[in-house]
Amino acid sequence: MKIQIPGNAIVFVAETKGPVRNDTGNLALLADAGFDDVPAADILIVPDGLGYAAVCENPRALDWVRAIHETTPWTTSVCTGSLILAAAGLL
Repeated sequence: MKIQIPGNAIVFVAETKGPVRNDTGNLALLADAGFDDVPAADILIVPDGLGYAAVCENPRALDWVRAIHETTPWTTSVCTGSLILAAAGLL
């Protein structure tokens, strides 16, 4: 099911477009876009998950979060996503 909000697009972004595997490798979600495809956003939501520690140590991911944060009035997170925001220096 695709969520639609008139006049807006919800985009799942990962380092690269395509399948993103969970920490155990047994489930993949499909990223709509890669970091290079999304230079700005109206809202940034950083989700939680067991893979947060790897993201906290990924300079490219942290740089992207910082860059998007500069373009949006709303940067928010869910649970361990806040640790990613902290690693990016945004808390």
